Amino acid sequence: MALSENGVLVSQTWYRLAERYTYLTIDTLVVMPDHVHALLVLQPSAEGKQAHVNSPSRPCGTTQASLGAVVQNAKSTAARRVNLHRGTPGTPVWQRNYYERIIRDVEHLQRTRVYLAANPERWPE
Repeated sequence: MALSENGVLVSQTWYRLAERYTYLTIDTLVVMPDHVHALLVLQPSAEGKQAHVNSPSRPCGTTQASLGAVVQNAKSTAARRVNLHRGTPGTPVWQRNYYERIIRDVEHLQRTRVYLAANPERWPE
């Protein structure tokens, strides 16, 4: 499956996250026509230890250095880039939430990698 121009923008956005978030490693990324699969590794960091929920400067919203913060940043940045490319500023690009799963052992990790790698082959043409 070849990425569209918007798919390339989304892929670039996700990979740039690892530059911004030093505690993040992108193990696997698969950009599909209508969704993204990302296998992310979040390491403990000073940033993560300093995160505050409902601090006075941030009364609500995403906790810093969390998976939610990473996904929120990726989705908002990618949406701005895609909408700029399409000439449709402010148009929704993503669904409201995301699905997460914790990988707890090596076997689960390997099965997940195989599933993600095969996902484009299962996409109907």
